[in-house]
Amino acid sequence: ASTDDGGLDGTELDPSKLATYNFVQFRTSTLRISGVTLPDRMYLASGSSTPVAVEPAEGYAYYKDGVLTLFNYDDSACLDYGIVCTNDLDIEVYGMNRLHGGIYVENSLDMDGSGELKITAPFYGLECQFFMGIRNITVDLTVTGTDTPAIHAGYQLFTESARISVVSGGTGVGAEMVTLGNTVLAVDSAGYGIFGNQEVLLNNSYVTVDADLCGVYAD
Repeated sequence: ASTDDGGLDGTELDPSKLATYNFVQFRTSTLRISGVTLPDRMYLASGSSTPVAVEPAEGYAYYKDGVLTLFNYDDSACLDYGIVCTNDLDIEVYGMNRLHGGIYVENSLDMDGSGELKITAPFYGLECQFFMGIRNITVDLTVTGTDTPAIHAGYQLFTESARISVVSGGTGVGAEMVTLGNTVLAVDSAGYGIFGNQEVLLNNSYVTVDADLCGVYAD
């Protein structure tokens, strides 16, 4: 049998109706870094505004199949967001990388690698709407704004073997659920240090918090 709205029962999708389908799997991702739209299988060199197909000799960002690789990338521009993605995004971090603006991902964000990422931003340092994973990397965040968390996941933040330092004019870390595994986390904030609306779980992790309002909160 076929259906008018197409696709769910194995029938072919009607191209004339694609604009009405509201499923994540049909969405295309748009990635902007340092104010530049970076197409798939293209590089952006540090300080450049022109994507190229050949790997730069120095630091660069490279985007392929939903994965953004940062290799000694240094963003000299000062933007509200250093990286914006309209769908899920995996970020591989190698070497020493600097962003003068935060990372915003509309769905889920996963970060891995062996390098370091330093972010200075006026508000959110790391923000996504659903799940956020931080593994095996060092993240150093300084967020000057007072109204938004430096790290915010709409549903769950989970870390594994990460080293994270947060200085925030507002809340340091916020999510419905915060799960830290084998992680070193230092938070200096003017609001809540760690805010887990449902729960905060620590597994073999070392956490220090200096917060003006509350160190760790879980409802």
